[in-house]
Amino acid sequence: MLSNRSYCFIILATGSSFENDRDIPPFTFKGKTLLRHTVDEAMKAAGDIIVVTNSEKEYVQLQLAGLPIHLVETRQKESGMRGSILTGVSYALENFMNLQGVILSVCDQPFIMSKIFIDLMDKQEQTNKNMIVCKYREGAGVPVLFGKKYLGEINETELKIPTEPDEVAEVSFPLGDIHIKTPEDYVHLLTM
Repeated sequence: MLSNRSYCFIILATGSSFENDRDIPPFTFKGKTLLRHTVDEAMKAAGDIIVVTNSEKEYVQLQLAGLPIHLVETRQKESGMRGSILTGVSYALENFMNLQGVILSVCDQPFIMSKIFIDLMDKQEQTNKNMIVCKYREGAGVPVLFGKKYLGEINETELKIPTEPDEVAEVSFPLGDIHIKTPEDYVHLLTM
């Protein structure tokens, strides 16, 4: 069933977990950087992969050398995560035809697995909802799938998120609330 799908992954390689002091090695888990782990899991789920970065483009290229990804530098650095999302979505719309949706992910979740990405696509196809979020132990968040209905509403200056409950569905990702952004988070991860 995966071969009939047309989803694109947008992985944000920006933010505090990525802008730490370059004298500190990148956070690794099970022998890979968290970014490389996220990209590898997305590749298992099938789909084109866009990695959005900011001023760390060369650093990202080194971690992902040889992988079939699209590396894009954000055009709106001053807009933070919103600008990175808009850059990724704009790139996807300009470069990939017939998208069913995009899956937005970050690169600081050590427990992300291809199954989570596949569950997002399955849930969207089963429910026809245009936003599928991951339900954590407490709360919800990324990865998030945006269906094509919302892709048409996202442009260079605006990011519309549905607020109607009938437009949103959830998949389970209990450990999704674990994000590694600081050395303290990393030490805690290693003691789990």
